[in-house]
Amino acid sequence: MYGVATGRSRISELSDLSGFPNNKVDTYLKALEAHGLIVREKEAGSFARYKPATNYLLLWFRFLFTAKATNDGSFSERALSAFMDYCDNVLLPVTFRQTALKWLDHHQFHYLRTQIDVQKPIKQDVVVNGIRFDYVFKTRVCF
Repeated sequence: MYGVATGRSRISELSDLSGFPNNKVDTYLKALEAHGLIVREKEAGSFARYKPATNYLLLWFRFLFTAKATNDGSFSERALSAFMDYCDNVLLPVTFRQTALKWLDHHQFHYLRTQIDVQKPIKQDVVVNGIRFDYVFKTRVCF
């Protein structure tokens, strides 16, 4: 779980980290997947990649699993700072973007007279005059 949470998403990378052979790592990954701890993503023409099933698991195994707790059970300022930086700079923007696109998809007909397909990758992460937008669309409908 630590290897997957720290970005080692392929069997060969996890094998190198753990010292276990690829077939043993594959068996472990299947067990973790069966128990809902990791998910497998496979893109067309590529190898499977693994990631923690939830952000809670990702945060726990990436930052707190290897951090040594103090005598009172708390974690060091450094561990908590890395934890919060990841939340603020990675998880929060992704979660906000997903929420905004879901809202737009659900409420599009209340505000617009044209249908918006928020799932089209070509309309996501568009740069206009050096400014990146999460989503753009063009319409000729006047309000």
